[in-house]
Amino acid sequence: MYITGGTGAMRRGLSIRDDRVHEAYGGAYELPLRTAYNETCANIAHAMFSRQLLALTDEAKYADVMELVLHNSMLSAISLDGARLFYTNPLERRRDAPLESHDAWERWTCWRCFCCPPSVARTIAGLADWAWSLSDDSSWVHLYGTGEIAAQLPGRGRIRVVQRSNFPWEGRVELGIVETPTEPWALRLRVPGWTASATLTLNGEPMSAPDAGTYLVLQRTWRAGDRIGLEMSMPVRRVIADPRVESCRGRVAVMRGPVVYCVESVDLPEGVALDQVRLPLTGELCARWMPEPLGGVVAIEVEGRADEPAAADASEAFYRPAPAGARRIPLRLVPYFAWCNRPPREMAVWLPATH
Repeated sequence: MYITGGTGAMRRGLSIRDDRVHEAYGGAYELPLRTAYNETCANIAHAMFSRQLLALTDEAKYADVMELVLHNSMLSAISLDGARLFYTNPLERRRDAPLESHDAWERWTCWRCFCCPPSVARTIAGLADWAWSLSDDSSWVHLYGTGEIAAQLPGRGRIRVVQRSNFPWEGRVELGIVETPTEPWALRLRVPGWTASATLTLNGEPMSAPDAGTYLVLQRTWRAGDRIGLEMSMPVRRVIADPRVESCRGRVAVMRGPVVYCVESVDLPEGVALDQVRLPLTGELCARWMPEPLGGVVAIEVEGRADEPAAADASEAFYRPAPAGARRIPLRLVPYFAWCNRPPREMAVWLPATH
């Protein structure tokens, strides 16, 4: 699995019986970046598979994977205006590197393969059923975002719960009980594994801090007007891969909550190429609201580094002298799902790390 939840790294490969396979898995830890296939339907299927494992086990880790896909490798397929779609979802794009099969410089408006557009549409349209579920005495909240559930709780009666949040940009979630049976029942809230800490209030009163990576169980006789507040810290964090993933060795990625970030060349200072950029392993990563031009997202700003360009007589050499130094540059990262909505379209999720 890629950091974005994408899956199916290879365009072609061999099965364990040496059969030729299209849209395949490679060897263990083989996760190329620029040629990552990550077909959109496969990513959605991965989220569906995690959803079924969640239903079978009640383990929050499967909801974490489901959330990861939905906010990254599924959502990256569709343009912000909803009119164009990627078939593949790579983690790097270079103007001077050739496209592989089914890759594109821009999302398609029309394509001969008709599986991915309706898969994205039906997934987004049906997310209410992903966000909430019911069991005999419980209402489960798997995904966060403004909405509500109004349903018959098996064995109890009718419930109506309203949720308000600005997730994933903010970690504050508020839930209100609008309608409830007179018998006790449980509200089960997922506390994601990515949060560093979480706090809980009931009708304004603090309660025991919930554990990350679990479902918090609030079982009681509810009353209409009861209010629950869940505050999940969302620090910006640097992430490294298992060292056996060769493509990511010596590189670092950035996440905040479930959202993976990337650098697009359009945000680089003039005269700086994407291949020159390095991300320091220390230094403050600042989350800032960016209302335009990506429709309103939280961007990450940090002081980065840019390698000095190669000497003119070595710039075209296949092997060339190592850069003599690096200069400080302002660096902005945007959510991976929003890439390729602005020209130019070079992009990287994993950046070379520096001290």
